[in-house]
Amino acid sequence: DEPPFKLTLLTARSNGAIAHVIRATEKMGIRFNEGMYFVGHTPKAGVLKATKPDIFFDDQQAHLEESKLYCPTGLVAYPAGSAMDLFLKEKAAITEKQAPAEKTVPVKQAASRNNHPRQ
Repeated sequence: DEPPFKLTLLTARSNGAIAHVIRATEKMGIRFNEGMYFVGHTPKAGVLKATKPDIFFDDQQAHLEESKLYCPTGLVAYPAGSAMDLFLKEKAAITEKQAPAEKTVPVKQAASRNNHPRQ
């Protein structure tokens, strides 16, 4: 019985998590007929470049940036208020606070600098 589409798993999980992933997907009746890639901390884009999937989904925008060079991508969003949603919002807020403040010059001051009298 041929499946209606090709399905591949590409995950950053590795080592001890492999058995859990396999058991969980089997329990759900999911069969990856094109392979399973457990890449750990290795960038996923290399696998995508080699396998050329029809679409790739990830839960982190950063992982999609390079991946979109090789295939269409989609962001898996977390439900508002979920533990992961709150974690990501907190992480973004910390990153924003740590970013160096941009220097801004008031418009009047900038204009007066550009209109200085010739000497």
